Amino acid sequence: MMREFLLNSINTSPDVIVISSSRGGFISSNIFPGKKISNNFLRGASLEDYLALYDIVESKKWKPAKIVFTLDPWLLNDNNEAVRWMMLEKNYNSMLKKLNITNTPAISKTAPTNSLEFEKALQLVSFSYFKQAYIYLRKNKRAFYPTDNRCNEGLTYLADGSMCYDKQRRKNSIKAVDKLAVNYIQDEPVYCLGRFSKLSAAKIVLLEKLVDHIKSQGIEVEFYLPPYHPMVYDYLTKTPKYKEVFAAEAYYVDLAKRKNLVYCGSFNPAAYGLNKSWFYDGMHAKEKAVELIFKSTAIKEAHLINSTNKEKI
Repeated sequence: MMREFLLNSINTSPDVIVISSSRGGFISSNIFPGKKISNNFLRGASLEDYLALYDIVESKKWKPAKIVFTLDPWLLNDNNEAVRWMMLEKNYNSMLKKLNITNTPAISKTAPTNSLEFEKALQLVSFSYFKQAYIYLRKNKRAFYPTDNRCNEGLTYLADGSMCYDKQRRKNSIKAVDKLAVNYIQDEPVYCLGRFSKLSAAKIVLLEKLVDHIKSQGIEVEFYLPPYHPMVYDYLTKTPKYKEVFAAEAYYVDLAKRKNLVYCGSFNPAAYGLNKSWFYDGMHAKEKAVELIFKSTAIKEAHLINSTNKEKI
């Protein structure tokens, strides 16, 4: 798949590696000036994807200074219906062995369990991709092409692995974005949050073991919690069946504190003063929002370091 290909095409270890869903797709070199960054976001990524991608990183014998994980609530949902990770199943199983996990507890209960079901699942995913690609090509009359421009008429993948949306998406009015947010809510269940009745104990074990494994190599781990559009967040707070979304955020923050990790962001856009104008749709915050969140955290972290140093003097 594309991310595996891109990782294998990089010859030297990046300073910062981002492992993320598309909600972290705007984490770019602008956030880490002077650092070589590799953003490896996958659309709808699951925790299984994260293990597989880090296995690829290790296979390259890279030693980055930092790994940034985007933490979506559905990473801890056993019923998120994620199947795309199966295209990286070999790497996923490899990382399970490295973490001394002999079974595969993180596999979604809804994931296909035999080769025939797996093939059908991939056909569904592939058809979805094909349909989107076909519509795009019919509309734009061309596929991907090299460019020196950061943002273009179509979706652009940048050299650091991050992305820039197409011109139409970037120019959408707030009213148009609100409509996208409403559509996101009305597409029940909300993306990857169906039957989210509890935090998955198995996935929690996987995440914590992965974090410990990376830290044992002397690599810093940072968490990014991406905000939802205000209308979506408001809907989630008022809908009891999505209460585990907030339990997931509380767990991620607690994990960061227990493991002494830097973390930034919140599912709540108000935590950073983000209104509707800071979003592209129901779940993707704009580049300026992502940069604000990381910058705010960097300033806070620097202040804490300075305070600690003053106390030692």
